Amino acid sequence: MNAGDPRDRRVYSACIKEPFLAEQINANGLREICFYRRSNGNTFSGDQIAASIPPILGDFYLRTDPPEGQPVGEVIAALARADKDAAEDIRRVLAIRNAGEGEDSAFGDNAFDADACYVETNSADTGDLERGWRKFETTLKTEARYFNRYAEAVLKSIFDGIDSFRTGFGRSIVAEAGPGTSFTKLHRARVFQSEAKLREAMKLPDQEVGPLPAVKAIAGRMNTAGISVFYGATEPSVALAEVRPPVGSKTLVACFEITRPLKLLDLVAMTDISDEPGSLFDDAHRHRLKQAQFLRGLSSRLSKPVMPDDQILDYLPTQAIADFSLWR
Repeated sequence: MNAGDPRDRRVYSACIKEPFLAEQINANGLREICFYRRSNGNTFSGDQIAASIPPILGDFYLRTDPPEGQPVGEVIAALARADKDAAEDIRRVLAIRNAGEGEDSAFGDNAFDADACYVETNSADTGDLERGWRKFETTLKTEARYFNRYAEAVLKSIFDGIDSFRTGFGRSIVAEAGPGTSFTKLHRARVFQSEAKLREAMKLPDQEVGPLPAVKAIAGRMNTAGISVFYGATEPSVALAEVRPPVGSKTLVACFEITRPLKLLDLVAMTDISDEPGSLFDDAHRHRLKQAQFLRGLSSRLSKPVMPDDQILDYLPTQAIADFSLWR
């Protein structure tokens, strides 16, 4: 070990007060003498600790022109809750590592120079999920529509663990419906051009107002052609608005009782997902924060209006999500 090289200096967990990182040092570190406290205990090298900083800065911070923001050494010290000398050495390690990767193109210098400043953003950077979503849409439309492994991987990264997300008021974004819940009924409407046909439909409302048989099912937002699904509304007025009956037509609105337990994705609640507490040094927690940020904006994508001429292609992503949820 070369103690003159900050990359090799051992750091004891007592120098790092960020709970998750300190726990990792205690659980996985080598038992050696801490360079800073001269105490014997489980330690990480400066290089090991430095490796965990760039992903956090990349996802939750932006580099700024001084004097805006904080010097990067102070940011590192605050993130790791590190002793001042240890934090400065971690910054030096990052500057050494970054020197081999070229200058920061936006600023023309090393991103970890002592005077480099950063400001915390208000939300996680979801660029990787955004790129995955765009490629997911492209592969469905232009490459493999069925048995699409890439689409499955993207949807897993977005929706895995979704039932554990909560809004700021503790509301789940997955609603329970059916027997024993407060949500036991759905409504559907159908437009008729003559009173005679309306009267006939009233004799068999389950058949005439319910979903079409598979052989007659046309493609919709959540289903491909030939797959019969139930599009329902929580209120009769919503069902009526959905069919947009022309002036002079007759409309039958039917109420259907939900007879078995259902789980429904609440797109309204999804826009208000609350960030969970945790450590930015935890890869899984950082992914959850990015996942929550992406989901908050996904609601509008799933419900956005689609022009009739674009339905065949633009409905593919939502149809894939429906199929994905069916087989989960």
